[in-house]
Amino acid sequence: MLNNKSNMNFIKRWFGKKEVIVNFSDLPEWLVSNIEISFDTELNNIKGSFVSFDTAIKNLNELDITSIPNVDIRLANRLKGNKKAYVHALQIFYNQLEIPIAFDSNSLKKYYKAFQESASAFNKKTIKNYHILKTVVGQELEDVIVSIKRISNSVSKLEKARTDYNLEALEGIHSRIQEINDTLLANNNVASRLQHAHKERGVLIQEEANLLKDVEKLRNCKEYKHFDQLKLDMDATVKERADLRSELLGKIIPLERAFKKYSKISTKNKSIDKFLKEKEAFVLKDSKSAESLIFDLEQAINKHSIDIKDPKKILISIKTLKEFLKVYVKKITDLKKKIDLIQKKIATNQYEKKLQEYLTSINKVTKKLTKLLDEENNLEKRDLKNDVLYIEKTLKKMGYSIVIKHDTLD
Repeated sequence: MLNNKSNMNFIKRWFGKKEVIVNFSDLPEWLVSNIEISFDTELNNIKGSFVSFDTAIKNLNELDITSIPNVDIRLANRLKGNKKAYVHALQIFYNQLEIPIAFDSNSLKKYYKAFQESASAFNKKTIKNYHILKTVVGQELEDVIVSIKRISNSVSKLEKARTDYNLEALEGIHSRIQEINDTLLANNNVASRLQHAHKERGVLIQEEANLLKDVEKLRNCKEYKHFDQLKLDMDATVKERADLRSELLGKIIPLERAFKKYSKISTKNKSIDKFLKEKEAFVLKDSKSAESLIFDLEQAINKHSIDIKDPKKILISIKTLKEFLKVYVKKITDLKKKIDLIQKKIATNQYEKKLQEYLTSINKVTKKLTKLLDEENNLEKRDLKNDVLYIEKTLKKMGYSIVIKHDTLD
C-alpha cells in the first residue's frame, strides 16, 4: 500500500476540521499530501540498540570473573559455568533479532509479536543464571540489561507508532481505492460487452428467422413433395416387409414342438435345430432345405414315426406353411429391390441434405443465443457507493472530514 524507500514510509499527518471535497481520481494524491507516516526515528533507535546489545554481550563474554575483587577462586570457577550459559543464551537471542524490512501493518504486527515471544522465552530461560551472576558481576551485566530494555522500548514504540498512525485503516483505504479503480474498469468493460452482446444477439435472431423462412420455403418446393412421397413409400414397403416376416414366424412357431420331436430321430437334426433358431434367415438363405425339412416332418407324421398331439392340426399347419413358402421368398426379394430403389431415389433427392444443413445452422444459432444470454445475465455491475462511504467514514475516524466526488459513482 505504501512505497518503502530507505526503510521509511511518508505521508503528512494532518487534522483538518473543515470538510474537504476531493475528486476520487485525486484521492491517492490527497492522501499522500495530507497524511504522513514515518518510522525513521523508531528504526534508527532499533539499529542503535542492536549495536549496543552486541557490544554488551561481547564485554560480558570477555569478563574474567576471577579478576573481580573479593571473589573467592572456588566461587569464581563455579560462576564461569553460569556466565557461559548466560552468554550463550544472549547470543541466541541476539541472532533471533532482526531489523524490520517491511512496513505494512500486518508485517509490523508480526514483527512485534515475534520479538515479544523471543524476549519472553529468553527471560524464562536465563532468569536463574542472571540472578546468580548479579551477585558478583556489575557494570557488564547491567549494560546487557539496559541494552535489552532499550531494544524492547524501541520495538514497543514502533508498534505504538503503527497504531497511532492508523496504518491498518489507511492501508484499507488504499486497498479499497484500488478495488474501486478495478471495478470502474470492469464496469466499463461490462458496458462495452453488453452493447456488443445486444448487437450480436440482434444479428443472431435475424439469422435464425431467415433460416426458418428458408426451411418453410424448402418444404413447399417440388423436391420436398417428391421426397415426402418417397418416405411414405419407404414406410409402407418396410411395413409390408415386417408384416411378411411376422406372418412367416406365425406359421413356423406352431410347428416347433413337432420339429423338436422329429429332430430326435432324424439324421438332419442339426439342420432342424438351425432352422428353428434362425427361422426367416434360414429360409432366405436356403429355401430348398427349409422345404425339404418341412416335407420330412410331414412324412414322419403320416407314417406315425413320432408321437404328437393332434397330428391333423399339425398337418394343416404344414400345408399352410408350404403354400406360403412358395411365394414368400419372391415377395421378400421384390420388396428388398423396391427398398433399395427407394433408398437410391432418396439419396439423390437434395431436400433432406438441404433441410439438414438448415437445421444444423439453426441449432448453431440457437446455441450461440443461449450462450450469449447466459453471458449477459452474468455481466453484473458493482455498486461503488458503499465503497466510497467506507473510505469517508474511515477517514473521519482518523480525524479527516472529506466528501469524495466522482461522476460514475453517483
